Amino acid sequence: MTAIRVLIIDGSADAREGLSAILGSQPDIDVLAAVETADQAARELDNATPDVVLVDARVAPGEGGDDIREARERWPAAELIALAVHNSETDTALAAGAGRVVMKDSSRRELLDAVRAAAGSDGPGSTA
Repeated sequence: MTAIRVLIIDGSADAREGLSAILGSQPDIDVLAAVETADQAARELDNATPDVVLVDARVAPGEGGDDIREARERWPAAELIALAVHNSETDTALAAGAGRVVMKDSSRRELLDAVRAAAGSDGPGSTA
């Protein structure tokens, strides 16, 4: 079984730490990096390619979407999941290239399910 390679892009250090802890505790998920911006991620990842990118819907200086667009351009094969605080961020995130949106107040299970679904996996031991 190959682990799902996840990149986290979020402007909040607390959010990055929490997401890393949740995802990193799973045997089928490998957190490649947890960074503040897509530009920083590109510098840190070298040639590693994420399967899933979790990106804060509001992290970009242009009122949302910039980091999502940049992640989409840099890692076109990756599934992008936008992390939103407000429902109003959903349309902007999807228009910018996110494949799905997960609310930041979602449960741990909902987050893990979204990451696994984006990667086409059902969890540890999955053959999907």
